[in-house]
Amino acid sequence: MVKVVSAPVVGSVKEVDLKRSVREKLDTMVVDEAGLKRPLTISIAIPTKIDVGRKSRRKELETLGKMLRECSQLADLGYVDEIIVLDGSVNKLNKPDYSVLIKVIKTAYLYLSLFRREVGLIASSKAEAMHASRGFFDFFVKVVHQYDPNIAKLITSKVPQLKNASHMPPGKGTALWMFIPLTKGDILCFLDSDIMNFEKEMVVALCHPLVSSIRNKRLNYQMTKAFYKRLTLRYESEHKDYVFGGRVSRLFALPLIKVLSMRYPTIFGGLETLRYPLSGESAIIREVLEKIEFPYDYSVEIAILYQIAQKHGLKYICQSDLDLFYHIGQSTKGLQNMVQQITTYFINILKKNNVQLTKEEVDGLVQMYVEEAYSLFKEHRRVFNALKKDVKRRVKEPIFYSKQTDTQRLNLFSSIMTETLQNPIQLKDCLPAWSSCVSNSDYLVLSTLMKRRSNQSTYSRLRSAELIPKI
Repeated sequence: MVKVVSAPVVGSVKEVDLKRSVREKLDTMVVDEAGLKRPLTISIAIPTKIDVGRKSRRKELETLGKMLRECSQLADLGYVDEIIVLDGSVNKLNKPDYSVLIKVIKTAYLYLSLFRREVGLIASSKAEAMHASRGFFDFFVKVVHQYDPNIAKLITSKVPQLKNASHMPPGKGTALWMFIPLTKGDILCFLDSDIMNFEKEMVVALCHPLVSSIRNKRLNYQMTKAFYKRLTLRYESEHKDYVFGGRVSRLFALPLIKVLSMRYPTIFGGLETLRYPLSGESAIIREVLEKIEFPYDYSVEIAILYQIAQKHGLKYICQSDLDLFYHIGQSTKGLQNMVQQITTYFINILKKNNVQLTKEEVDGLVQMYVEEAYSLFKEHRRVFNALKKDVKRRVKEPIFYSKQTDTQRLNLFSSIMTETLQNPIQLKDCLPAWSSCVSNSDYLVLSTLMKRRSNQSTYSRLRSAELIPKI
């Protein structure tokens, strides 16, 4: 009998006491490498990818701007010490598109007073402008492109597994991995860039359980994972509308993880207690992140959870209720890729635990998954009805839930799952844990140079936005 340890729920966005949280964060000290005390720091890391030609591009840029405006208030209060946006957008020729980062810079300049003062100092001082152009001015808001050739050159020179790469691999997992040496925070708060109703209290709800853990030295939480309900704004239909969201989570990840936990409790037991395993919103202690391998793709959220649970135990992962997200949905093709990539990651975990699935075992696993997914349909309808009643005055667009559509998606997901289990795609090597691939001295050098490059990149985007004059 395997004893199941669950990931505790520690609070919600509705319970955030902002004044108290800010005071406690500012009073929290940590010990640095020299054994000296210093204030705790928090970095916000926002990966984004808004390619040219996407129907939702304008809405996504507006949403990212709103998120920055909310985060700027936390900066003014001293709760957040750094904001970094790492963008993977490309143009129609599949080349880096810097227009998203220029938009970010303009928004930060308009709404973040600290950043505006920094820009004003550079604009008024030739000496400071020279420092900034060389990466020696440490901006509060930094913007970096995932395919920045200078950063790729730095990383490939130090990381043996990437020594033959000419650019950084595409994918969300790569972006999250790159954030680690780019940021300085003791706590990294990851936020997806498509939350239309984002509010600053969400950051506090994610970060403060870790702040409290560091202050009390008893709780020892290493990660806060968000859960929520979703309304997804669709752009695939002729008219904009909302559908009951969380499609891959509701119809695939949650029922599959429950089945895997039942069939392989020593490998997956306890993961079924996570209410939204695919959420992109989390806060994690830096030292923990430095010891994790990162898949390139959308399986990265599952990979982070699984590795922390294996290394530290589920009791060190807490959950925070962020209530409701209005967000911009992926295309159906994007959802299919997620299902395939997540299935592939689970296959990889089973193989590492010496589990080889026969055809009969694959058929049985898929059947159990389908039955479990169907059993949740009544609960989906109940949650949607309550949600629709709650938000009908706040949302102008129509709101839909269709059991028929969910059934069609479930059938699609189960067929992709079956095909992937029977004919696994070639597994890509994960990006290595920073603590294992680079020596401490080399990592310090690499991180310093990457931070300098991020400042140079920010300076270049300021020039493109015409917010500072030429030197």
